Amino acid sequence: MARKPGAAAAVGKVAKQILVTRWGFHPTTAAGMGLHQYDGRLPNYSPAALKRRTAQIQKQLAALDAIGKRDGLSPAAKLELGVLRGMLLSEQFDHVDLREPHTLPPYFLYRLSIVGYVMRNYAPLDRRLRAVARMQSQVPRFLKEMRAATDRRLPETYYEMAEMAARGMVDAYERELPEHLGNASVAVRRLVERTNAKAINELKILAHELEAKYKPRVKTVFALGRRKYERMIRSEHLTPIPIEQLLEVGGKDLAANRAQFLETARKIDPSKNPRQVIEEISTDHPSADSLIPDTRDMLEEIRQFVVDHDVVSVPSEDRAQAIETPRFYRFATAAMNSPGSFEKVAKEAYYYVTPVEPTWTPEKQEEWLRHLNYTSLRNISVHECYPGHYVHFLHRRNVASPVLRSYYSYAFTEGWAHYCE
Repeated sequence: MARKPGAAAAVGKVAKQILVTRWGFHPTTAAGMGLHQYDGRLPNYSPAALKRRTAQIQKQLAALDAIGKRDGLSPAAKLELGVLRGMLLSEQFDHVDLREPHTLPPYFLYRLSIVGYVMRNYAPLDRRLRAVARMQSQVPRFLKEMRAATDRRLPETYYEMAEMAARGMVDAYERELPEHLGNASVAVRRLVERTNAKAINELKILAHELEAKYKPRVKTVFALGRRKYERMIRSEHLTPIPIEQLLEVGGKDLAANRAQFLETARKIDPSKNPRQVIEEISTDHPSADSLIPDTRDMLEEIRQFVVDHDVVSVPSEDRAQAIETPRFYRFATAAMNSPGSFEKVAKEAYYYVTPVEPTWTPEKQEEWLRHLNYTSLRNISVHECYPGHYVHFLHRRNVASPVLRSYYSYAFTEGWAHYCE
């Protein structure tokens, strides 16, 4: 009888299997992580493929459970097993409980982003643009799968995100991609022009369908409910936390924050009530034209403060670059787009800040800029960049374990960024 491999070898073997199958099922995610052998591939999210993936996850969870019962596991091996388990349970929850491939069209649409290909210099331009062409050539098939998977009725927020994503991708393909073709070879430029035209047409048809077919059928009731919410907590954090406990902890934290808020408002101006203090703070904001330049200056100031006061080590001189949020992602106020944790060449990291839209009324533009007042913008920048998400990424990419570089705890990632604030 063949001997079973040692505990460490068993963990390594199952970890490799889980990661390879995950990357194969989500190739756009893998490419974004810096695994460029997956460049230009769109996933197969057909109902049959999703069903196979769910069954595969079940088998992999069983394999992890079996290894977890073995003696001789090191603390590092136990940590990797826990991370792998969290990775699979989270994906299972997204597919089975949230049904994201069926209820959230951006689950598909975000895979069509070209940001990583055109804004990160990890390979010669022609090679990156050929990957764009390969990806775009699959758009008709991919959107057909999206239509087959998507429920007839969607929550209004999901519909709005879908329409924004579809029209935002059209904007990226029509306006941004052509700007990068000038430095490409003639053959590659012509190739991308052909695939780009077809992909734009497909996305415009989809955007029209979203407005014509889905908007009239908006679903108004979409709360998770107790059972799914508790399953989400258990899947994401590997521990059951009763709703009552969460409400109690959250209520106490809210009360403590409110007390600090009132006290801080009194310190700022005891002659005004807290709402008036907030109103006064919000009037000190960038202009529409200065939003991005002011954010860039602010980032450097914050970074220098972190370094000078030794708040946390910043293991790179590479800066996060503040830019306007791509149109397909403008449901967010701001976001951090760091290079993937497996990226070996590209260092470009982008801090998205959502600008005012020129089509907005002056009143709406002013409202948005008041929302991004200098005090709030500083807090957001601390959260997203220094010493929040970007610094976290800089440390994470130096971790030796492929498992630990492949997945992260949402609670820790957001917990760290909010703690930094």
